Amino acid sequence: MGCGIIESDNCSKINASEKKQNYIIQTSSGRELDHILRVYDEIESVTEAAKDELVDENMATVLLNKYEVEELKEDADIVSIEKDKVVKAAKEKNVKKINGKDIDLEWNKKLIKCKSIKDDDVKKRVKIAVIDSGVDWGNDIDLEETITLVPGEEEMNPLFMDGTGHGNSVAGLIAAKDNNEGITGINPNAAIYSIRVLDDNNESPLSRVIDGIYYAISKKVDIINMSFGLDSYSEALKKAIDAAENAGILVVAAAGNTSANVQYPAAYDSVLAVGSVDSDADLADSSARGERIDVVAPGELVCSTGQFGDLLIESGTSLAAPQVAAVASRIMEENPNASNTDVKNAIIHGANYSNGVGYGLLDEKYVLENYDELIEYDNDKVIEVNDTEIDVLGDTGCVKGSWSGDKHETLIGSGHSNVKKGARFPDIKDPYLDGSVLGVQMYRFAGMMHNPWWHGYYQKGKVVGNNPKYEGEYFNNYVACYIYITRLANEMKTKKVANAPLGLTSDIESEIKYDLGSLDWQRSYGYIPTGETERAFVWGMALHSLADAFAHSVFVNGHVITHDTGADNINTCKQRWNHAKIAVDSGMEMFKKGNSSGTYKEFNIVKQASSYKMVNIKKHMNSLAGNSVASGYSAVNKDVSLSSGN
Repeated sequence: MGCGIIESDNCSKINASEKKQNYIIQTSSGRELDHILRVYDEIESVTEAAKDELVDENMATVLLNKYEVEELKEDADIVSIEKDKVVKAAKEKNVKKINGKDIDLEWNKKLIKCKSIKDDDVKKRVKIAVIDSGVDWGNDIDLEETITLVPGEEEMNPLFMDGTGHGNSVAGLIAAKDNNEGITGINPNAAIYSIRVLDDNNESPLSRVIDGIYYAISKKVDIINMSFGLDSYSEALKKAIDAAENAGILVVAAAGNTSANVQYPAAYDSVLAVGSVDSDADLADSSARGERIDVVAPGELVCSTGQFGDLLIESGTSLAAPQVAAVASRIMEENPNASNTDVKNAIIHGANYSNGVGYGLLDEKYVLENYDELIEYDNDKVIEVNDTEIDVLGDTGCVKGSWSGDKHETLIGSGHSNVKKGARFPDIKDPYLDGSVLGVQMYRFAGMMHNPWWHGYYQKGKVVGNNPKYEGEYFNNYVACYIYITRLANEMKTKKVANAPLGLTSDIESEIKYDLGSLDWQRSYGYIPTGETERAFVWGMALHSLADAFAHSVFVNGHVITHDTGADNINTCKQRWNHAKIAVDSGMEMFKKGNSSGTYKEFNIVKQASSYKMVNIKKHMNSLAGNSVASGYSAVNKDVSLSSGN
């Protein structure tokens, strides 16, 4: 073979001067893939937790220059090789605001004639994979499972999984609970599998999307929703889509906000491609168009689930696609033996064409009532076109932005998004903050053993060596840490010196202050923040510490939960995650008050625990607030010694 495989001085000179790019390679065998990975640099586009999905398909992402690519194309063992392109969320950036006093938060459901359902109506609980930017646990959506495939986020707290709000809004339209909070999704009974592939810029390498599809296949989901796209064809992506279809999965995708051609994966024939319309059932100016559009759904100024209980009003085919996925799940519920092809045909042939825009509008009522006739469509049989009347809604009063859940007339500023950034930050391994100490890879904030104050962990882990900063093993009062971090957050705005609470040792106080002082806002985040921005971000870090106490200082079934035993797994003692959500909501209420700090009362929900206990919480409460308060935690307290975990 040539320069791509055999090393020589001449080849090295040629390749060294040539720019390298990421390529997705598929080989004919695992043995050949191993050989490729020994020769070329593999790119970590997905987390360790999901690598097996690509390996099982004999696929990997490697760094190559054009000479190496041409050489590999001549190798008979290479099935395909293509650039690892970037996919982007199909959410519109610039939206015209509509003025109106009365806000109709669920106008989209009226337009597609969606009816409410109850639990006892369900014949089959349909599994929907939302491959997106993640979905936050407890954010008005019941999750069956959640995973992030984004490298560096392996230990992300599930309460803060969605980095941009995009995944929350997609999942909310599908399955937000019917509980008088926010909106209600089209099918709250759907089982949502959240697969995070989009990063905090709502982008992903194609290889990670492909991995997400194979992961969804491995979970035997019924439907995959993808609200993102790219402009060019990909053979590797088509192979993954075909694998999903062959597994009986219906794939729904946003057509894109191109005002022109449909993007991929929506452009593949087997995918149900969704364009968007406004409240008058007119095709949105930004929506993709063309013969590849299968159906349209509301996508202009649609309200969905935001973050921390807020509402989000946005536009784009990103929001249209999940409504089609949700209606598809309703069809599958009522027709448990329906195939993916049957459901796709029913939706397409049952779409309403009386809007006059040339594309059929999603019509849940018509499809459910005429399902048996709609799936019999073939070239020899003409089905009557659905031209029933559409109730156009005109001005719904919806204006782009984030809205308070209890005051729809009030737009929320960027404060809550900055809280979310801070809440996610301690679980992200920031390359700017990497450092090597005594041969151990360390991070300024990540890593609960070294930084328990940022992760609600009950002790400081021991590190072998002679550096006193990383040596030692001692108890950490996670309640006091949460309170102190909120005080330091407020200090960034008020400039009044924050006092450490009782129960916090001087060593840990110094550690927390030192860590915050190491934040390089300009280099790491691209901007110089205001005092209010800093306050919001650090408050988010405090909420992370609060939430993580329910992940890392919890005693279940005879031992303290670890990462290996499901610390971040939402299905390991779900009660603790429900309580963590309540605690974080209480903390957010303190944040919203302006200059208030956190209190030990945010942990009051622990008193209701029946399936877990909190490590050393009675001791921590006693040091903070005295025995009268601490005694209230006796029944849910578990005294644990250092390192023992029992």
